[in-house]
Amino acid sequence: FWGFEGGDEPGEDRFPGLAKINERIQRLAPGSIYWVNHLPTYMSPPDPEQQWLDRYEKFIKAYIDIVKPRFFSYDHYCLVGGNWKGCFQSGDYFANLAIARKLAFESNIDFGVVVSVAAFLGVRGASEAELRWQAFTTLAYGAKALGWFTYLTQIEYSNNNWRDAVINRDGSRTRHYTMLKQLNGEILNWGPTLLGLTSTGAYHTKPLPLRTHPISESNWVESLTGGEALIGEFVDKDQHPYLMVVNRDYNNPASFTLVLRKPVPGVSMLSRETDQWQAIEGYDQATGTFSLQLSAGNAELLRLNDADRR
Repeated sequence: FWGFEGGDEPGEDRFPGLAKINERIQRLAPGSIYWVNHLPTYMSPPDPEQQWLDRYEKFIKAYIDIVKPRFFSYDHYCLVGGNWKGCFQSGDYFANLAIARKLAFESNIDFGVVVSVAAFLGVRGASEAELRWQAFTTLAYGAKALGWFTYLTQIEYSNNNWRDAVINRDGSRTRHYTMLKQLNGEILNWGPTLLGLTSTGAYHTKPLPLRTHPISESNWVESLTGGEALIGEFVDKDQHPYLMVVNRDYNNPASFTLVLRKPVPGVSMLSRETDQWQAIEGYDQATGTFSLQLSAGNAELLRLNDADRR
Protein backbone atom coordinates (compact mmCIF):
# COMPACT_ATOMS: atom_id res chain seq x y z
CA PHE A 1 0.00 0.00 0.00
CA TRP A 2 1.42 3.35 -1.05
CA GLY A 3 -1.24 5.97 -0.42
CA PHE A 4 -4.83 7.16 -0.61
CA GLU A 5 -5.89 8.51 -4.00
CA GLY A 6 -7.70 11.80 -3.64
CA GLY A 7 -8.68 12.89 -7.12
CA ASP A 8 -7.28 14.09 -10.39
CA GLU A 9 -6.79 17.67 -11.58
CA PRO A 10 -9.04 19.41 -9.03
CA GLY A 11 -9.97 23.06 -9.23
CA GLU A 12 -9.13 25.39 -6.36
CA ASP A 13 -12.75 25.31 -5.20
CA ARG A 14 -12.22 21.68 -4.13
CA PHE A 15 -9.17 22.37 -1.92
CA PRO A 16 -11.12 22.90 1.35
CA GLY A 17 -12.92 19.58 0.88
CA LEU A 18 -9.67 17.80 0.08
CA ALA A 19 -8.16 19.31 3.24
CA LYS A 20 -10.93 17.77 5.36
CA ILE A 21 -10.32 14.37 3.81
CA ASN A 22 -6.57 14.62 4.38
CA GLU A 23 -7.12 15.65 8.00
CA ARG A 24 -9.29 12.60 8.55
CA ILE A 25 -6.78 10.30 6.89
CA GLN A 26 -3.93 11.66 9.01
CA ARG A 27 -6.05 11.18 12.14
CA LEU A 28 -6.92 7.57 11.30
CA ALA A 29 -3.68 6.56 9.52
CA PRO A 30 -0.96 8.98 10.64
CA GLY A 31 1.83 9.55 8.15
CA SER A 32 -0.06 8.14 5.17
CA ILE A 33 0.33 9.59 1.70
CA TYR A 34 -2.75 11.41 0.38
CA TRP A 35 -2.21 11.56 -3.36
CA VAL A 36 -3.89 14.26 -5.42
CA ASN A 37 -2.68 14.74 -8.99
CA HIS A 38 -2.77 18.26 -10.43
CA LEU A 39 -3.05 20.02 -13.73
CA PRO A 40 0.15 21.17 -15.50
CA THR A 41 1.30 24.72 -16.17
CA TYR A 42 -0.60 24.84 -19.45
CA MET A 43 -3.90 24.69 -17.53
CA SER A 44 -4.37 28.29 -18.68
CA PRO A 45 -3.33 29.97 -21.97
CA PRO A 46 0.27 31.23 -22.14
CA ASP A 47 0.97 34.95 -22.33
CA PRO A 48 4.18 36.86 -23.20
CA GLU A 49 4.59 38.16 -19.63
CA GLN A 50 4.50 34.59 -18.26
CA GLN A 51 1.62 35.49 -15.95
CA TRP A 52 0.19 32.04 -16.58
CA LEU A 53 3.23 30.57 -14.82
CA ASP A 54 2.71 32.93 -11.87
CA ARG A 55 -0.93 31.91 -11.69
CA TYR A 56 0.05 28.26 -11.70
CA GLU A 57 2.58 28.72 -8.91
CA LYS A 58 -0.07 30.43 -6.78
CA PHE A 59 -2.50 27.60 -7.59
CA ILE A 60 -0.16 24.84 -6.36
CA LYS A 61 0.93 26.90 -3.35
CA ALA A 62 -2.73 27.34 -2.39
CA TYR A 63 -3.20 23.57 -2.55
CA ILE A 64 -0.17 23.00 -0.29
CA ASP A 65 -1.21 25.71 2.18
CA ILE A 66 -4.83 24.55 2.42
CA VAL A 67 -4.57 20.75 2.16
CA LYS A 68 -1.16 20.37 3.85
CA PRO A 69 -0.11 17.23 1.96
CA ARG A 70 3.10 15.26 2.40
CA PHE A 71 3.27 14.70 -1.36
CA PHE A 72 1.75 16.05 -4.56
CA SER A 73 2.04 15.33 -8.25
CA TYR A 74 1.03 16.81 -11.57
CA ASP A 75 0.81 15.52 -15.13
CA HIS A 76 2.60 17.10 -18.06
CA TYR A 77 2.37 15.71 -21.59
CA CYS A 78 4.96 17.59 -23.59
CA LEU A 79 5.37 15.36 -26.65
CA VAL A 80 3.65 17.79 -28.96
CA GLY A 81 5.51 19.26 -31.92
CA GLY A 82 9.12 18.49 -32.70
CA ASN A 83 10.89 19.17 -29.40
CA TRP A 84 10.47 19.93 -25.68
CA LYS A 85 8.99 23.31 -26.57
CA GLY A 86 5.81 21.40 -27.33
CA CYS A 87 2.60 21.54 -25.34
CA PHE A 88 1.03 24.08 -27.63
CA GLN A 89 4.46 25.65 -28.16
CA SER A 90 4.46 27.25 -24.72
CA GLY A 91 7.79 25.65 -23.83
CA ASP A 92 6.77 25.23 -20.19
CA TYR A 93 7.90 21.66 -19.46
CA PHE A 94 10.95 22.68 -17.44
CA ALA A 95 9.14 25.66 -15.94
CA ASN A 96 6.60 23.20 -14.52
CA LEU A 97 9.40 21.13 -12.98
CA ALA A 98 11.05 24.25 -11.58
CA ILE A 99 7.84 25.48 -9.94
CA ALA A 100 7.04 22.06 -8.43
CA ARG A 101 10.59 21.65 -7.13
CA LYS A 102 10.58 25.15 -5.60
CA LEU A 103 7.26 24.72 -3.80
CA ALA A 104 8.08 21.20 -2.59
CA PHE A 105 11.43 22.41 -1.23
CA GLU A 106 9.87 25.42 0.51
CA SER A 107 7.22 23.18 2.11
CA ASN A 108 9.59 20.30 2.91
CA ILE A 109 7.43 17.77 1.05
CA ASP A 110 7.95 15.48 -1.94
CA PHE A 111 6.56 15.72 -5.45
CA GLY A 112 6.13 13.46 -8.46
CA VAL A 113 5.28 13.81 -12.14
CA VAL A 114 3.09 11.79 -14.50
CA VAL A 115 4.56 11.85 -18.01
CA SER A 116 3.34 10.43 -21.30
CA VAL A 117 3.69 7.10 -23.06
CA ALA A 118 0.54 6.77 -25.17
CA ALA A 119 -0.72 8.74 -28.14
CA PHE A 120 -3.91 10.76 -27.71
CA LEU A 121 -5.26 14.08 -28.94
CA GLY A 122 -2.14 15.88 -30.28
CA VAL A 123 0.32 13.99 -28.09
CA ARG A 124 2.50 11.47 -29.94
CA GLY A 125 3.44 8.04 -28.68
CA ALA A 126 6.86 8.26 -27.04
CA SER A 127 10.05 6.85 -28.51
CA GLU A 128 12.41 5.01 -26.15
CA ALA A 129 14.67 8.08 -26.03
CA GLU A 130 11.67 10.28 -25.21
CA LEU A 131 10.67 7.93 -22.37
CA ARG A 132 14.18 8.18 -20.95
CA TRP A 133 14.27 11.94 -21.43
CA GLN A 134 11.00 12.43 -19.53
CA ALA A 135 12.08 10.11 -16.72
CA PHE A 136 15.57 11.50 -16.18
CA THR A 137 14.68 15.18 -16.50
CA THR A 138 11.99 14.56 -13.85
CA LEU A 139 14.40 12.77 -11.51
CA ALA A 140 17.11 15.39 -12.06
CA TYR A 141 14.75 17.98 -10.55
CA GLY A 142 14.42 15.90 -7.40
CA ALA A 143 11.06 14.21 -8.01
CA LYS A 144 10.52 11.18 -5.77
CA ALA A 145 7.81 9.53 -7.89
CA LEU A 146 7.33 8.93 -11.60
CA GLY A 147 4.09 7.93 -13.32
CA TRP A 148 3.41 6.83 -16.88
CA PHE A 149 0.23 7.73 -18.80
CA THR A 150 -1.04 5.20 -19.57
CA TYR A 151 -0.47 1.51 -18.89
CA LEU A 152 -3.81 0.29 -20.25
CA THR A 153 -5.27 1.67 -23.47
CA GLN A 154 -8.19 3.92 -22.60
CA ILE A 155 -11.73 2.94 -23.53
CA GLU A 156 -12.52 5.31 -26.36
CA TYR A 157 -14.30 8.51 -25.39
CA SER A 158 -14.36 12.11 -26.58
CA ASN A 159 -12.84 11.03 -29.91
CA ASN A 160 -9.32 11.27 -28.44
CA ASN A 161 -8.04 8.33 -30.50
CA TRP A 162 -6.28 6.56 -27.59
CA ARG A 163 -3.52 4.25 -28.82
CA ASP A 164 0.09 3.11 -28.36
CA ALA A 165 -0.07 2.74 -24.55
CA VAL A 166 1.70 -0.19 -22.82
CA ILE A 167 -1.13 -2.74 -23.02
CA ASN A 168 -3.62 -2.86 -25.88
CA ARG A 169 -7.37 -3.23 -25.31
CA ASP A 170 -7.10 -6.95 -26.15
CA GLY A 171 -4.43 -7.44 -23.46
CA SER A 172 -1.46 -7.73 -25.83
CA ARG A 173 1.74 -5.81 -25.22
CA THR A 174 2.67 -2.79 -27.32
CA ARG A 175 6.21 -1.72 -28.23
CA HIS A 176 6.33 0.25 -24.97
CA TYR A 177 6.14 -2.80 -22.71
CA THR A 178 9.76 -3.88 -23.19
CA MET A 179 11.00 -0.28 -23.24
CA LEU A 180 9.42 0.56 -19.89
CA LYS A 181 10.31 -2.78 -18.31
CA GLN A 182 13.97 -2.01 -19.03
CA LEU A 183 13.78 1.67 -18.05
CA ASN A 184 11.81 1.09 -14.85
CA GLY A 185 14.32 -1.59 -13.86
CA GLU A 186 17.21 0.85 -14.33
CA ILE A 187 15.44 3.53 -12.30
CA LEU A 188 14.73 1.04 -9.52
CA ASN A 189 18.44 0.20 -9.43
CA TRP A 190 19.08 3.88 -8.77
CA GLY A 191 16.12 4.11 -6.39
CA PRO A 192 17.78 3.34 -3.02
CA THR A 193 20.38 6.03 -3.74
CA LEU A 194 17.98 8.62 -5.16
CA LEU A 195 15.50 8.28 -2.31
CA GLY A 196 18.28 9.14 0.12
CA LEU A 197 19.30 12.31 -1.74
CA THR A 198 18.08 15.88 -1.39
CA SER A 199 17.92 18.12 -4.46
CA THR A 200 20.04 21.27 -4.17
CA GLY A 201 19.64 22.65 -7.68
CA ALA A 202 18.99 22.09 -11.38
CA TYR A 203 21.04 23.82 -14.08
CA HIS A 204 20.87 24.00 -17.87
CA THR A 205 23.10 24.74 -20.80
CA LYS A 206 21.93 27.29 -23.36
CA PRO A 207 19.40 27.85 -24.80
CA LEU A 208 17.78 28.21 -21.39
CA PRO A 209 14.18 26.98 -21.06
CA LEU A 210 11.68 29.14 -19.16
CA ARG A 211 12.22 29.49 -15.39
CA THR A 212 15.60 27.71 -15.41
CA HIS A 213 19.11 28.45 -14.14
CA PRO A 214 22.34 28.38 -16.19
CA ILE A 215 25.30 26.08 -15.57
CA SER A 216 27.24 29.17 -14.43
CA GLU A 217 25.18 29.07 -11.19
CA SER A 218 26.04 25.43 -10.48
CA ASN A 219 27.71 24.72 -7.15
CA TRP A 220 30.01 22.06 -8.56
CA VAL A 221 30.31 22.34 -12.36
CA GLU A 222 32.40 25.12 -13.86
CA SER A 223 31.51 24.30 -17.44
CA LEU A 224 29.84 21.69 -19.65
CA THR A 225 30.39 21.51 -23.40
CA GLY A 226 29.42 19.12 -26.16
CA GLY A 227 25.66 19.57 -26.40
CA GLU A 228 22.49 20.52 -24.56
CA ALA A 229 22.39 19.21 -21.01
CA LEU A 230 20.62 19.40 -17.66
CA ILE A 231 22.49 18.86 -14.40
CA GLY A 232 20.62 17.96 -11.24
CA GLU A 233 22.62 18.47 -8.05
CA PHE A 234 22.02 16.58 -4.81
CA VAL A 235 23.51 15.85 -1.40
CA ASP A 236 23.11 12.82 0.84
CA LYS A 237 22.45 12.90 4.59
CA ASP A 238 26.17 13.53 5.20
CA GLN A 239 26.21 16.41 2.69
CA HIS A 240 28.30 14.55 0.12
CA PRO A 241 27.56 15.82 -3.42
CA TYR A 242 25.99 13.95 -6.35
CA LEU A 243 25.27 15.01 -9.92
CA MET A 244 22.76 13.71 -12.45
CA VAL A 245 23.77 14.67 -15.98
CA VAL A 246 20.99 14.40 -18.59
CA ASN A 247 21.29 14.66 -22.34
CA ARG A 248 18.59 17.25 -23.04
CA ASP A 249 18.47 16.18 -26.69
CA TYR A 250 16.20 13.18 -27.21
CA ASN A 251 17.06 12.93 -30.90
CA ASN A 252 20.85 12.72 -30.83
CA PRO A 253 23.65 11.29 -28.65
CA ALA A 254 26.11 13.65 -27.00
CA SER A 255 29.71 13.60 -25.87
CA PHE A 256 29.98 15.98 -22.92
CA THR A 257 33.10 17.40 -21.31
CA LEU A 258 32.63 18.60 -17.73
CA VAL A 259 34.99 20.71 -15.67
CA LEU A 260 34.45 20.85 -11.92
CA ARG A 261 34.81 24.13 -10.04
CA LYS A 262 37.13 22.42 -7.59
CA PRO A 263 38.85 19.13 -8.44
CA VAL A 264 37.96 16.17 -6.23
CA PRO A 265 39.95 12.97 -5.64
CA GLY A 266 37.59 10.93 -7.81
CA VAL A 267 34.25 10.74 -9.62
CA SER A 268 32.16 7.56 -9.59
CA MET A 269 29.16 6.56 -11.71
CA LEU A 270 26.24 4.41 -10.52
CA SER A 271 25.45 1.66 -13.02
CA ARG A 272 21.79 1.49 -14.03
CA GLU A 273 22.21 -2.21 -14.81
CA THR A 274 24.08 -3.50 -11.73
CA ASP A 275 23.50 -0.83 -9.04
CA GLN A 276 27.27 -0.74 -8.50
CA TRP A 277 29.50 2.31 -8.29
CA GLN A 278 32.44 2.44 -10.66
CA ALA A 279 35.17 5.03 -11.16
CA ILE A 280 34.90 7.19 -14.27
CA GLU A 281 37.77 6.39 -16.61
CA GLY A 282 39.86 9.31 -17.79
CA TYR A 283 39.03 11.64 -14.89
CA ASP A 284 41.80 14.24 -14.60
CA GLN A 285 42.12 15.10 -10.91
CA ALA A 286 44.52 17.98 -11.60
CA THR A 287 41.95 19.89 -13.66
CA GLY A 288 38.70 18.30 -12.48
CA THR A 289 37.87 17.35 -16.08
CA PHE A 290 36.08 14.26 -17.38
CA SER A 291 33.91 13.13 -20.29
CA LEU A 292 30.52 11.44 -20.53
CA GLN A 293 29.00 9.70 -23.53
CA LEU A 294 25.19 9.80 -23.37
CA SER A 295 22.72 8.39 -25.86
CA ALA A 296 19.68 10.48 -26.77
CA GLY A 297 17.65 11.42 -23.67
CA ASN A 298 19.81 9.35 -21.34
CA ALA A 299 21.49 10.24 -18.05
CA GLU A 300 24.20 9.22 -15.59
CA LEU A 301 24.23 9.54 -11.81
CA LEU A 302 27.62 10.61 -10.41
CA ARG A 303 29.16 10.85 -6.97
CA LEU A 304 31.96 13.31 -6.24
CA ASN A 305 34.22 11.26 -4.00
CA ASP A 306 35.72 12.82 -0.87
CA ALA A 307 34.64 16.30 -1.96
CA ASP A 308 34.76 19.10 0.58
CA ARG A 309 31.27 19.70 1.92
CA ARG A 310 29.57 22.95 0.92
